[in-house]
Amino acid sequence: MNSYINTASDCTVKQFEECAFKQKYRVLVLEGDPSAEELQQAFELIYAQYVDLSGLFVSREFDLSAYIHSLEVRTTTVKNFVELQKLFIKEFGQPFPPAFRLVKRYGHTLYWNAESPNLELFIQKLNKIPSKEVRYEIELKNKKTELVELHRKRIKKEFTLQETRSQFVTMINRLRQSHFVINRNETTVEELALAIADQREQQEAANAQRQFKRR
Repeated sequence: MNSYINTASDCTVKQFEECAFKQKYRVLVLEGDPSAEELQQAFELIYAQYVDLSGLFVSREFDLSAYIHSLEVRTTTVKNFVELQKLFIKEFGQPFPPAFRLVKRYGHTLYWNAESPNLELFIQKLNKIPSKEVRYEIELKNKKTELVELHRKRIKKEFTLQETRSQFVTMINRLRQSHFVINRNETTVEELALAIADQREQQEAANAQRQFKRR
């Protein structure tokens, strides 16, 4: 009779790591000789439970959404800045310096000397800004695609590793620093996932408290 681990509550962190990062699925065998396909499917079930309990998909979606928002703000701000400066120049024959700070935060430094104006040079520098922003527009497009794909996988519960081994090890070390007891040979994947979710909730609460104090 074949018997093997297929739940997060029965799988240890060490067994999880062997499966996830070394594809050694036979560490899940309890009895008999189950096929490689059976063991891989068993690990995918374990991993799905790990993701659900820890909220990894939700966390990744939130991080991506926040990053996409920041990129959208950047591209919109820079695009509008360039267009409005050109309109201002057309109307008044010179740029509008008080608005320079809007793009300075994104690494675009512009100068205007009213005592010795050089409109041609200014327009040349202004026209270079969009080409410098192309990589952020590409990044925005790629991240939107990544978010859609991540959302699709979460809905369909498709198997995909959300972390590299180094990220996983770093995460465990951070949990230990936060006084969570993680023993690779004894701690179950279910306990690990709940610890991750607990730490994230604590972090979110701390961030909310800091935001409240700034008001």
